[in-house]
Amino acid sequence: MEEDLRCYTLHYFYKVIDTDLFNGEDGFLEFKAHKATKIPSLEEDIKRGEAIRKDFAKLLKVSVEKIKRIDRDEYLENVPDDEEEE
Repeated sequence: MEEDLRCYTLHYFYKVIDTDLFNGEDGFLEFKAHKATKIPSLEEDIKRGEAIRKDFAKLLKVSVEKIKRIDRDEYLENVPDDEEEE
């Protein structure tokens, strides 16, 4: 049996609600977790997403309640095309 050498880039998308960081408007963030060796279970994904959310709150110095995890479609609807590729 061959070893599975695939790796995945996991994307987590967040909306930062109504802060001065984004001129009083909502801001949108993407976190890329590179080189995951497996796709996490739903439970693992939720735990990882919550940990990332808390880290963003600390980094941005805002309340955790101001950061909401969103899906990719909502992120893409709100981020200009030129920002998506960064």
